[in-house]
Amino acid sequence: MESRNEGIEVASIDEAIEFLTFKIKEIDELLPLIQIEDPRYSKKFWEEVKNALITISVIKAFGIGHKAELYLEPIKKLVTELTIADNNG
Repeated sequence: MESRNEGIEVASIDEAIEFLTFKIKEIDELLPLIQIEDPRYSKKFWEEVKNALITISVIKAFGIGHKAELYLEPIKKLVTELTIADNNG
């Protein structure tokens, strides 16, 4: 097993995917705990707020630049696909 940053060990692509899946699920579980919903705003508005929080977090972690963009594009795509799937039932 190869050692990575901050004690994270990744042996394979499958393990990396599992680790990232776990982290994305943590984000998904955290967002509903943030008390910023307001009945005056639609669910679509709340989805945009979630996207903004994810974007801000990635920029804070990596700064504005190519590395943040590499993380944001797949996350934005995933959030969009999950939102569409959630809306379709």
